[in-house]
Amino acid sequence: MSFISPMTENQRSGSVFQAVHRPASREIEVKTAKAQALKECAMGLWQFARRGAARKAWESWLSCANRSRLEPVTRVAGTIRRPLWGIVHAIVRGATNAVGESINSRIQWIKKMACAFRNRMRFRNAIDFHFGGIDLYPAAAGFTHTKA
Repeated sequence: MSFISPMTENQRSGSVFQAVHRPASREIEVKTAKAQALKECAMGLWQFARRGAARKAWESWLSCANRSRLEPVTRVAGTIRRPLWGIVHAIVRGATNAVGESINSRIQWIKKMACAFRNRMRFRNAIDFHFGGIDLYPAAAGFTHTKA
């Protein structure tokens, strides 16, 4: 004969609490798992060498993202769908915006180091100077010392 211990009050209230709140937490866990799976799948979409394969994989991912019925994910899918041709082109060509970001960071550095310029023209001159687009020597009208 086996002995079954009676449930304590804490165990009973815990069981009721778990029974009431488990569906909500399970739904949240399922949504989180869906979003995580879509994110992991999207991470693999950046390594294609052919345009057709990249476009097909991205369109498949966008379709899955829209079918997930997760509002933040569908919003991201809508944002990606519009410029998809450019994204695919950048993937295939290996294009990045690294040069533009580098120039922007250098301009921000000039702004930070200058603190304040008297006017916009001086700021533009500083940018031209640091990027090599300004000639520091005035145009010579003629030679001043000629020993010929």
